[in-house]
Amino acid sequence: MNQVPPIIVIVEDEEAHFELIHRAFISARQFPVEIRHCPTIHDAEEYLPTVSEKRLYAVIVDWNLPDGHGMDLLRKVNIKAPYLLMTSFGNESLAVEAMKAGAMDYIVKSPEEFLRMPATVQRIAREWSNIRQRTIAEEALRKSEGQLRALIDNTNEPIWSIDSAYCLLAFNSAFQAIVQVLTRKNVFLGANVFEYLADDGPYQRFVWQEYYDSVLRSGKQRIVEQQQEIDGRMIDFEIALNPIISFSDEVTGVVVFTRDVSERKRSERALREREERLHVALQEKNRLLEELERQKTITLQAVIEGQEHERSRIAKDLHDGVGQMLSVIKIGISAAEEKIASSSPHEASRLRESILLLDTAVQEVRSVSHQLMPVALKQLGLSSSIHDICSSITASTAIRIDTELSALEQRFDALLELTLYRIIQELINNTLKYGEANRISIQALREEKALLIMYEDDGKGFDMQAQRIGLGLHNIASRVTILGGTVEIHSSPGGGMAATIDIPLL
Repeated sequence: MNQVPPIIVIVEDEEAHFELIHRAFISARQFPVEIRHCPTIHDAEEYLPTVSEKRLYAVIVDWNLPDGHGMDLLRKVNIKAPYLLMTSFGNESLAVEAMKAGAMDYIVKSPEEFLRMPATVQRIAREWSNIRQRTIAEEALRKSEGQLRALIDNTNEPIWSIDSAYCLLAFNSAFQAIVQVLTRKNVFLGANVFEYLADDGPYQRFVWQEYYDSVLRSGKQRIVEQQQEIDGRMIDFEIALNPIISFSDEVTGVVVFTRDVSERKRSERALREREERLHVALQEKNRLLEELERQKTITLQAVIEGQEHERSRIAKDLHDGVGQMLSVIKIGISAAEEKIASSSPHEASRLRESILLLDTAVQEVRSVSHQLMPVALKQLGLSSSIHDICSSITASTAIRIDTELSALEQRFDALLELTLYRIIQELINNTLKYGEANRISIQALREEKALLIMYEDDGKGFDMQAQRIGLGLHNIASRVTILGGTVEIHSSPGGGMAATIDIPLL
């Protein structure tokens, strides 16, 4: 598709001159153009408004025309294209007047100038285009600066900028307002920014100069926080200092943006206070829980010590009281049996049966007394005492007991030994009462700072979810707690029972 050629309008009343100009454009063939001829100002006034701005390339106007001066056309019609003024004579005053009217140039009519007309028009068209582009850019810049100025002025936060000599380049109304509140001074462009510091002594100047200088040196943003009392209210400011960088990448100044962060700071302080209160409350809660746990342990220990004391008393009463009485009765019956052995054999036989029952009772009393108060524990230690329990059980039942107690052969604290003895004793009794087991396994392992007891039987087990833990297992857990240890019990119907006890060693 062929482009529509641009239009050059020639306002010239002398036909000969028009023809010379016209032939010059035809002969030049520098670019395709459409030449339009207007002999008078009136003709030009009627024609020019009908031409599209995009097609109008240039207007060439003669100074003297039948209905006025070429300058009159320039004043009457808003020509959005470069125009050239022609005269038959030239002088400086005319040139000045033409330029004031907006003409790009003027020429003095001559055959030589007519021949150069295409080149002249191209030149002024380029200049016009450059000027127009620059004008558009400047207008856009002015508009952008105006919008930026409006934005900055309508911002409630203080904004200002300085050059490398600390002189004010720009500021908004919020900056001016806060300066007036703090210093009672009016702000002026070009003034040294340090003139508007609040009366806080040289320290403030030192601080702000360091802020400015750090940005001027590094060319990097710096963000600081400050507090300032304004109208009796302490305000927290977040201050962002940004470098002003020229087209040559030089730091020429600093622009400062401030933001009131008082509400955020209050929220942060309130949050910290709540966290501190929560921390204190949590510490107090933990302290109370620890104290409660300590009191619980003390109570448990006291209860168990009381139990042991009562066991010891009952064991002594059984051994020294009931046991001795049964022994005395046995002696008396034995003496009676000897006296009537010859005279009444039947009665003597009945007495011998009573003596055997008394022997069994005495042994049972001694066994119960021994279980209640294991004398061997003090003399022989924990490992031997547990072996005694196991031996007595295997001697009287069909249960097999496997043990690995080498870790218990060394002596421990008396309380620890007694507590472990009772724990293992309770586990065995629990199996005997409820387990219906054929085999029991007891292992003791010594770790670096702990003692591990593993107990297992092959009994009928129980459902840990459906069945409450019995008194025996509860007593075991209580005794483990006193020692500061942990106990894990696992069982299932038909799967036996297993207990793992972990006791720390100090």
